[in-house]
Amino acid sequence: MVPQPLVPAFVFINELADIGIKASTRKRSAITLFIVNINRVEILDPTLHGFGCLDRNIKFPHQNEEANGQIMQIQSSF
Repeated sequence: MVPQPLVPAFVFINELADIGIKASTRKRSAITLFIVNINRVEILDPTLHGFGCLDRNIKFPHQNEEANGQIMQIQSSF
């Protein structure tokens, strides 16, 4: 099997801090969707926060005790 260089991709990176604290020189060659999770966004390299990199952010606030209980109730019902 020969890899195709311009194939769209979906990538999930858990804990971006493991790789995102250093600058990247990799060029973009295809449509790639990165969904990342990080608890400390302030430690990321600022070049990752621009157009063409991580240009969309969805922040989820920390939940309180009541929300934790509701989440546990939903998860334990499966």
